[in-house]
Amino acid sequence: MISLLAESTNGGNATLWILLALLVVLIIAYVFSYFKRKKYNQETTNMLNSLKPGDKVKTYSGFYGTVVSIRETTDGKVVTLETGDEKHKSYTSIDSNAIYCIDKKEDIVYDADGNVVMPVDESEKQEVIESAKAEVAEQESTEQETANSGKDVENESEKETENETSSEGETENAETVTVTTTEGDSPLEKEKKQTKKRNKKKN
Repeated sequence: MISLLAESTNGGNATLWILLALLVVLIIAYVFSYFKRKKYNQETTNMLNSLKPGDKVKTYSGFYGTVVSIRETTDGKVVTLETGDEKHKSYTSIDSNAIYCIDKKEDIVYDADGNVVMPVDESEKQEVIESAKAEVAEQESTEQETANSGKDVENESEKETENETSSEGETENAETVTVTTTEGDSPLEKEKKQTKKRNKKKN
């Protein structure tokens, strides 16, 4: 009799521990879901408060549209959405609470082989643009340096040609200025003859 009571007591304790464990798990799950839903509600409220014309949104029913206008009514905010494509546009007014989220979807792009081209983030696009600009600027500076060096070479060659021409001219002048003098001429007469020759060459 005593052994039967001991067995029943041990079985009751095991059941009690199982019930307590289940109760703790349920409490933890409830607290977790409560804070998660509270956070979601806060994010949804912030999203709805930040809505402005031009934003692309998705509704709970699966519609995609662009916010055209938002107006306050006695029943809450009413949002007018533009739906459809460029050729066939339509407008509808819905309660702001029917908006699920901001539309962040992107179209899937395929290359020539039929492979999916991954979309590029705005930051990556900006980096690509900046690197392209840097390459173009570097190429332009290189071309400018090449053009400047070419001009320097041309200027040097022109100066050399001018120097050669001037030296040749001086040589010719020196040669033409040379005057044949006789042995009986005095130095003064020789100088006069040379001056006359130079004047004739200048004229």
